[in-house]
Amino acid sequence: MEMKNGILSANQYVGATLRIIEMRKSERVELANDALIGFGLNEIELVVVRNFILKNVEGMVGKLNDLQRWNIIDLIKGRSNSETIASRMRYYGSEEGSIAMFLNFNEAYKTYAKGLKVHELEADFKGVQIATRDSLFDIRNVGYTGYWKLNPGRVRNRKIQLASMSDAGPTPRGYYLNAEVVDVEEVQTNDGVRYKVVLANAVIKNSGNPNVKFNRTPVTYIK
Repeated sequence: MEMKNGILSANQYVGATLRIIEMRKSERVELANDALIGFGLNEIELVVVRNFILKNVEGMVGKLNDLQRWNIIDLIKGRSNSETIASRMRYYGSEEGSIAMFLNFNEAYKTYAKGLKVHELEADFKGVQIATRDSLFDIRNVGYTGYWKLNPGRVRNRKIQLASMSDAGPTPRGYYLNAEVVDVEEVQTNDGVRYKVVLANAVIKNSGNPNVKFNRTPVTYIK
């Protein structure tokens, strides 16, 4: 499920909408931008997306008070069926338009809740992907990675994507970094030869979905 204007991916849309639904009505406008951090939106896109989601959330919530709204959110997160959600909303006095919008969101959430395989972070990415618990901001700021075990010949002159495995911090799961490989430097460590990857034009993105399922190997070469 994507926005009609295609600015957000389905995962970004559902993740941002869920965060904004969870906000109190009095805080939504003020805090809505927080739900869109890391999506790489320019100022114009940010306004368009924020207003789009705020309008949708207002239509979905409708007459629900905070307790009722949280009850519906809990039903959705608990994988309740559409009939249960619709029945509860009617009991709360919701209009049919609001019910239809919430049920539509519920269907999108079912797909979102399944999570992402790590290679699905960016469908058209080709190059080497490395899963790391290091801060992506730190890597971007210094311009190189830690010391890793990899095949330098398969990394040089390629794109690199670092997928966050961190459970907390400013770049937790769902965040990833795309960059160009400038060089691969050999480093002698106590554990043997490792390699430091020097980066350029690093960009950090947020997939919108923290439920990323990683491969058993931290290094994957994506053709």
